[in-house]
Amino acid sequence: MVVPVINTLLPHFTHVYKTADWHPANHISFHPNVASGLYPTSPWSKIEGKGAKMFETVVVQGPPELNQTLWPIHCVQGSEGAKFHKQLKEVNNETRIDKGMNPQVDSYSAFWDNGD
Repeated sequence: MVVPVINTLLPHFTHVYKTADWHPANHISFHPNVASGLYPTSPWSKIEGKGAKMFETVVVQGPPELNQTLWPIHCVQGSEGAKFHKQLKEVNNETRIDKGMNPQVDSYSAFWDNGD
């Protein structure tokens, strides 16, 4: 398991940065939100949102039009699934960076959003 390894490394760093998905419930990456029509797909999308399956990629209407992989609902703000692993140690020199908070833009990185 990776958590014990991380915990042993934490004291060796001057500063620790933790990134976390922190999605609103109406996030564009959630399959049910696209399949229900909350976020319509573009006419250019090879897969229509209402017929899309989990893990498929659709083109969501913009602006801007975006290629969007459809994920299960995960890391919803304030939910149990959005918490860090309970055995991951907290340290005084850490900074938490939340990402994916804009409901209309997916974020795979703490440094930029997919819509940028």
